[in-house]
Amino acid sequence: MIHQLRLKRSSKEETIEQNGKNVTLTIRKIQIWNETKQQYENPTGFDTAIRKLIDISPIYADMHNEDYQDFGTTKITGKIVRAVTQNFQKSDDYLTLKENYQRVFGKEGIQRYLDDTETLLSNLITDQFGNSKVNFSFEFPEVNSLLKQGQINVTENNSTTSLAEKGNGLQRALALALIQVYADMNAKDDNSPYFIDEPEIYLHPLAQDKLLNSFKKLASEGN
Repeated sequence: MIHQLRLKRSSKEETIEQNGKNVTLTIRKIQIWNETKQQYENPTGFDTAIRKLIDISPIYADMHNEDYQDFGTTKITGKIVRAVTQNFQKSDDYLTLKENYQRVFGKEGIQRYLDDTETLLSNLITDQFGNSKVNFSFEFPEVNSLLKQGQINVTENNSTTSLAEKGNGLQRALALALIQVYADMNAKDDNSPYFIDEPEIYLHPLAQDKLLNSFKKLASEGN
């Protein structure tokens, strides 16, 4: 007996009837085929479950600058940055940064300017709800939060600007270059398929040829 699991991922929202209600399928979420209803659905939590089995990395033709610049933990750019900076988080420079942050935002730093405000708030809360004390706290951000603030700059002809100011061709080329870098870093990972929508878009013929050769090289190396 053959069992099949039919999946679909779309860049457009779709509205279907699910459990007696009209449900809008979220853009780019993984959907599963319901044989009984003859339609694709996106059951709660299904997208996350599938991601744990198959680390799908889609590169859509209609991606925007913010997609390329996303340093989130599930995005290719974010994964690369985190992978190559793990050891730095144990370095003296990073520990010094943490100590300085705590000093600047602690009792000897910014918090001493908030003492009067804390007292005022505490008194007001105490009058209304009983004895209470309010304190402002500025904890050192997690690494992921810090890295999310990053952005990609590109230098051309001695002029450095944000990727957002570059054309679609360069942005698309960078997205595909990120795939190649990430694939090379995870050469032994058999669970990372890459789905590339219209790989030739925004690229001139010579760049298309180079891209094709890059894909052939990746495939021949077992990635």
